[in-house]
Amino acid sequence: MRRAALCILMLWLCAGITVAQSPRDYAISLPRISYAADGLTATVTFSVSNSGGDAAADSEILLRSTPDELLVFRLPLPRLAAGQSMDFSQEIALAQLPEDNQFFEVLAGIDAYEVADSPIARNNRQLFRLELSRAGTGSAAPAPDKEGGFLIPLLNLRVRSSPDGIEIGDTRMSYASLQLAAVLALLVVLFLAVFLFLLRRILRRPARFQPWQPPYRMEHWQDPNSQLGRRQAWQFQAQNNCLDSPRSHQQVAVIKHLKNRAGEAFASWTVTQMRSSQYDDYGRIQRSETLMPSKLCQQLTDLAQEAATADDSQLQPALTDLAQRVSKRALAGIEKKHSQLPLVLDVQFTSAGDAQVAFELYQCYNSAWHIVDAWAAELGEHEPEPREQFTFTLHGRRSGESYRDFKRRLPQDLQQLFTRMLSHKEQQRAKAKITPAEPVISDTQPLALPYDEQFFAPPSAQPDESPPIFEDTTDTKPRTNSPPATTDTREESP
Repeated sequence: MRRAALCILMLWLCAGITVAQSPRDYAISLPRISYAADGLTATVTFSVSNSGGDAAADSEILLRSTPDELLVFRLPLPRLAAGQSMDFSQEIALAQLPEDNQFFEVLAGIDAYEVADSPIARNNRQLFRLELSRAGTGSAAPAPDKEGGFLIPLLNLRVRSSPDGIEIGDTRMSYASLQLAAVLALLVVLFLAVFLFLLRRILRRPARFQPWQPPYRMEHWQDPNSQLGRRQAWQFQAQNNCLDSPRSHQQVAVIKHLKNRAGEAFASWTVTQMRSSQYDDYGRIQRSETLMPSKLCQQLTDLAQEAATADDSQLQPALTDLAQRVSKRALAGIEKKHSQLPLVLDVQFTSAGDAQVAFELYQCYNSAWHIVDAWAAELGEHEPEPREQFTFTLHGRRSGESYRDFKRRLPQDLQQLFTRMLSHKEQQRAKAKITPAEPVISDTQPLALPYDEQFFAPPSAQPDESPPIFEDTTDTKPRTNSPPATTDTREESP
């Protein structure tokens, strides 16, 4: 109990000391002006309040004219307690005014406690104006800060309006000068805006092609000689959905298709980025890299969506325009002396979630492609919006070909490339039903789809006895449809 009483006493003493030590803070309200009916005097009414601690001594109120600072009257200001206010009123003879409009200021409590021009004394000063034109009306003059302008605290300048312009301190500016100053200020602002925009474009880092990682789920514990293990190994060899013409006997090629769960090609996929660059034996040449604008990516996305219902001939005008625009961008990053290097075009896709990536494995036999296996990759669960990428290679300037002919041929090659990527033949193969659990085909079987007979053998052209593509040498027991791990049948990537 004694400790509690002692604590309360200490808190009371600390509060008393704090209140006693807090300084006073006088503030003067906005003066109100009223004119006598006879027009000889004007009455100034204002109040002084104390928003700080109790005042320790009396002070005074001064009223003087501006800017000559001639003292008009002096009033005593008794000490005010904390939160106390007091009203004051004083008459001024209008006959003594040297001008029609005379400005005055009232100062309250400017002394050793609240020093002039100090932060605590900012509200100890008010300005008002007396107008002889209002004398005899008996009406109150408006507040001085409304017609008398406003004060700029940092510059200590008062801005007032006048019939022919404005007054900034002791300087008078006409409205024509103000208009000219406003136009010049607007021009300066526009110049700074353009300068900052150009500076930002110069210093801004160029957009980069986002690195791509295959979204397929990998199970490293699988036997590499098993069906699932070999499928996982082949998934990383697929570059795009186009099957080139066969070059040699028993050549192996793998392609991939982008579609949704319903089997519609490119139905849920959007082209997000497209890049062209040159490459040599050491890889891609960075200085030749050109990132296509988003408008071209959106145009290719729209064409991919329309390819499912439109005929190939209907897409040719749009594909021609797209190929020319892509070719113009790609040629901008190619040096003429290095134009013989091949080009690579990377197209990156993003799916909204209803995505499926299907793979097909082919092998050349009797100068025709025969399908070996077909499956759908299992996408990783951590990919809410899986990304895929197609990579295409194009010829550079050929031997004996001029640079002008190369510039004419490149749009045609790009048009053929986009046509093959979006053609109905590729889309029909992508719509084929593929189940991951489907067994691998043991014998070479031609693809039963309406393909070009130049590259794909019709069923009637198959040999009577088709030897198996892969011979099993990994086990003493015959293992059907399992190529040996020692056989390297992967197609060399460009």
